[in-house]
Amino acid sequence: MKKPFSLFVLFVSLFLLAACEGEDSSVTIVIKGEESLEEEIVFTDEESLFDILKEHYELEYLETDYGPMIEGIESLQAGPQHYIAIYRNDEPIDVGIDQVDFESGDAFRFEKAWLDETAEAVDSALTLFLDQQADSYLTDANVNVLLGLYHLGEDFDVDFDDDSELEAGALASKIFKSATTGEVDEALYDRLEDKATLDHLYSASYMYMGLALSGDVSIYGEFEDALIALIKDASLDEKDNDTLSMMLLAMSVYEGDALDERNQEVKDHLIEHVYDNLYGDNAASYALTVMALLSQGVDPTGEEFVEEGKHLVDHLLAHQTDEGDFKWSMADEEADAAFTTPQAFLALSMLQTWYQGVETPHPYIIE
Repeated sequence: MKKPFSLFVLFVSLFLLAACEGEDSSVTIVIKGEESLEEEIVFTDEESLFDILKEHYELEYLETDYGPMIEGIESLQAGPQHYIAIYRNDEPIDVGIDQVDFESGDAFRFEKAWLDETAEAVDSALTLFLDQQADSYLTDANVNVLLGLYHLGEDFDVDFDDDSELEAGALASKIFKSATTGEVDEALYDRLEDKATLDHLYSASYMYMGLALSGDVSIYGEFEDALIALIKDASLDEKDNDTLSMMLLAMSVYEGDALDERNQEVKDHLIEHVYDNLYGDNAASYALTVMALLSQGVDPTGEEFVEEGKHLVDHLLAHQTDEGDFKWSMADEEADAAFTTPQAFLALSMLQTWYQGVETPHPYIIE
């Protein structure tokens, strides 16, 4: 009686062994990049996770003393303020990618992880604007949006209206817009010089930066000299933060040393009075101040700008709506599409370039 039973056990064992040998070992790979990807990958016992990734994906990595460090996998890329986090069955791995223990049925997820909360918030705010709002601003070729898109490296295509009757401020804007899409018509600089005025430091500073894109603003020496004199004589206590910010942006492109002392005075004054806005707390002023500080190499998220537990960038971001546009004031029920939203977008674009390593990003200067 024992022999038939033994043969039955042997038969079942061989059947199960054959069945097991016929099963493939596999892991699930999930990549949360610009384009999300999820698939099941078959592997052999000799392969490491690193081997699997090299074989099946477009992989960028850096060899370190601790093993290979992934810098990019498919559309997911590491950056200055974020890295690629790797999870095994929803738990972060704590060893090198070539040393991970795993078995069939495991799932690995690769996704962006941030080193800085503000950098993450800025990236999310920009993404929201680009997804929900940007296209509507290309219709009329909004200068601040075009500048922001240019500095972010985003592709865009716009048509410009006839500029034969443009006044000085609009001519400066046309120069900035033209510079983002190609070469500027040289005649625009001469036309701007003819119409430029010094009635207000804010607008005069804006016009000066338009002339500076010519590459040699010294040829417009009469206007430059007059602007320098106005900046030197200006009473800082009587100027609003918007004007002070625009003055700093203009001084950032001035190539001489005649304004060095004044530049420091204006910067110090703006830092000290950053929340003393003539027009009250508003996102437009915050945005312009952020850009001015960045052009001077000043971190707008620093401790000196913290008020009520929030720094300057936090206060700006608080004005964004769920649709990606920005309210001028927190008390407003509707967003300000014409002025505040494009200016806030440009400021956040400058912050993004700053996070990417540009020490003194300038919104109006096209290299």
